[in-house]
Amino acid sequence: MNNPYSTPEASIDVDPRVATYQPRFLALNGRIGRVRYFAYNTGLALLVYAVIFPLLLLTGISGAMFGDPAAAGGANPIVAAVVGLLMIALYVALLVMMIGYTVRRLNDLGKTGWLALLLLIPLANLVLWIYVVFFPGQKGVNQYGPAPAANTAGVIALAVVGVVAAVIGVVGGISLVSSPAYQSYLEQVEKAQKMQQ
Repeated sequence: MNNPYSTPEASIDVDPRVATYQPRFLALNGRIGRVRYFAYNTGLALLVYAVIFPLLLLTGISGAMFGDPAAAGGANPIVAAVVGLLMIALYVALLVMMIGYTVRRLNDLGKTGWLALLLLIPLANLVLWIYVVFFPGQKGVNQYGPAPAANTAGVIALAVVGVVAAVIGVVGGISLVSSPAYQSYLEQVEKAQKMQQ
């Protein structure tokens, strides 16, 4: 008997060349594109700062309430030690995740994750960063899996926040370094002008 409401018999297999998957934020496998790389690193940094700030606040409050004013910084040594150990663990987790994101990005480029070890070598890490950030990943499936799904508006917004924060940090750092040097230059010019008069 033929039921007109039954499901069709057509094949619904997805062409593996165009298959995609939805990357997960805290995963260490799969592929991620350039925008997602920025977004995930920004999100991770924001999470770490959200944990570090209360820990440092706790250290300061405990120092003010129970600390020894004669001690360095006035912090309670027990609280300071516990917070210090928590921060070490947090930074190790941060390092693992950031290297994991770089491995995932390298996999998107069709390269082995072992190249992420170049992050430990001065100047080579700069070349690797430029490669990871500016070169597009492979289209479709490669030996490391399907291509990541298209970026959502949230991923794009988080990546923009990361890029803007990085630019502000670089410009601010240059300003802080160059400002005293420029002030010194102006003073020397002023002295030279006074001597010429």
